[in-house]
Amino acid sequence: MSVKESSVELSIESIIERDVLSEEGIRFYLPEDLKELPIEVLKSVSSTNIYAKKCAEERAERMLVLAEEQTEGRGRRGRSFYSPYGTGLYMSLLMKVERSLAQFVPITVAAAVAVTRAVTKLSGKEAKIKWVNDIYLDNKKICGILAEAVSDAKSGMLTAVVVGIGVNVFTENYPEDIKDKAGSLLPEALTRNELAAEITKELLGFSKNLNTPELMEEYRRKSMVIGEEIYWMEKEIRKEGRAIGINESGNLIVETKEGKVILSAGEISVRKSY
Repeated sequence: MSVKESSVELSIESIIERDVLSEEGIRFYLPEDLKELPIEVLKSVSSTNIYAKKCAEERAERMLVLAEEQTEGRGRRGRSFYSPYGTGLYMSLLMKVERSLAQFVPITVAAAVAVTRAVTKLSGKEAKIKWVNDIYLDNKKICGILAEAVSDAKSGMLTAVVVGIGVNVFTENYPEDIKDKAGSLLPEALTRNELAAEITKELLGFSKNLNTPELMEEYRRKSMVIGEEIYWMEKEIRKEGRAIGINESGNLIVETKEGKVILSAGEISVRKSY
């Protein structure tokens, strides 16, 4: 093989074939203080979140679950998350916590910031956050995050949190209903093992101090909706306004013709085309 031939970039198919998720591969990229983190890599699972929640009562303080594919991948508001074999990063991080349910929001904020940090560090690409916690790159959604609480019914306290993160890494062929909205990271020189380790490191680092002001400040800086005209549905009625900020509770502040509105949950759309 000539030097010229050997320098030709690998095709996406070749990269996917070489990029196999493994416990050893992920552990290699973790810092020393996380080398003993329990990690389970599955070929196929209905949902990494469902699997991790089942493990919540019988496992150690924390655990990382990954799968090559999800047959019933879930997104926010009961939606499905397209999870084809071998092309994405589908992971759930189980963390045992003792917090009130009111302190749940900072965990989702931390997850969004952790993903953007990892993507930018490893790929050099600037990822943005669409409120609440979808991650966009080049105006296409590349990542969805679903944080779910496991709580004690009597005390009302959180006993564990499962943070599910799905990143389209090499995925290129999407179903008709999402093909115009979904995008992929398509990295030139990183593996899914490395990305999983970096996201895990960032998120577990944040979990030690979720109330730091710097976390919310970074979340705001990386927002792709602040300053934009948006709309959302409320009791089947379309509402419109301009997103002007995000408060300390992670709620979206919107300026409408009738005055300021605080959105604590729901689905918004940006009126301009990205």
